Amino acid sequence: QSPRPSAPRRSGGSAMSAAPALCLRSASRGGRRRAAAAPALAASGRATLFRGYAAAATPRPTPFLGTGMVPKVAVGAAATLTSVVLYELISRSVGTVSGGATAAGASAGDGASAGAGAVWDVAWDDPGALPADSEEALELRRAGDPQVERRHIIFVRHAQPASGQAAEGEGAGKKAKKKEFLALSPEGRKQAELTGQRLKMLFEDVDAVYYSAAPESKATAQILHRCLSGGDPKSATRLVESGLFAEAVPGLPSPAPEALKEVPAAELEADAARAEAAFRALVWSPKLTSKEQVGLTSVEVVVGHGNLIRYLACRALQLPPSAWSRMAASHCTLTWIDIGCDGSVAMREFGSSGHLPPDLVTYY
Repeated sequence: QSPRPSAPRRSGGSAMSAAPALCLRSASRGGRRRAAAAPALAASGRATLFRGYAAAATPRPTPFLGTGMVPKVAVGAAATLTSVVLYELISRSVGTVSGGATAAGASAGDGASAGAGAVWDVAWDDPGALPADSEEALELRRAGDPQVERRHIIFVRHAQPASGQAAEGEGAGKKAKKKEFLALSPEGRKQAELTGQRLKMLFEDVDAVYYSAAPESKATAQILHRCLSGGDPKSATRLVESGLFAEAVPGLPSPAPEALKEVPAAELEADAARAEAAFRALVWSPKLTSKEQVGLTSVEVVVGHGNLIRYLACRALQLPPSAWSRMAASHCTLTWIDIGCDGSVAMREFGSSGHLPPDLVTYY
């Protein structure tokens, strides 16, 4: 086991604690050398290419009126011609790349999101886009801590649910009175315990654990909360249920399975509106207003379901939302979104299961 990192919250020191380093330690020294050499080779190739164009575009000086000298006017004209040629080449290259990305997005059938992800929208955090009629979304957003430098949103897919027969067969004794025991399989309970331990290693302080009303989601959240709070009923870590995080079909994915094509349009619209409200309530940028906030972070854990987590990951990274079905996350895996006060968004982990042994990595 790696040593436990220092807590990222309210550290007052570096903007990021040692916690993210656990996720960013995989690059080898040789890999770094290769990565460092690649830009140099690319720059050398570009320089050679443009020197060739410049040489081809610049006319050779010829004697003028028998003096053997090139007038300054001719030199200026040659330099101007070279600049025009270089500008034209660069413009065509940039146009080809951006045009190709847009065409690719449009051909994917993403509708309004065609070309999303090609250029980062710096004005993505629009508080006015939050549905005015979603009081629950407004409350969740207000409950977050904006007076920090960075926000960490950790999505956890619920642990493996218990089948009806398994719950009844193992429910003898006092444990049967615990809903979390009935809601999760034996594997699921182990998954949740190990996930809670992992979160405790990464973050000493967690502001809140949100969860949907589904039994498997609630039971998972309760186990995580117990691990994070140490069983202290007076813990500052809030445990909050929200209907925004219920399972949904947040939009027709591309490619779309046949089963999803049969979902009624009204149901798709309702799910899409709820998923968008969940995004606006959770994914927003903190505001740095004083020097005292530098180095401060907040951590929120969201226990939810696979479809919604994948959709929110796409939205946070400004990827086509219809791509959500192309990803997969097993039970009790972690998806870590890091949001800076400058509006930057980074995915530090998606569907990570390194804290689970192979026999506890389950999908169904």
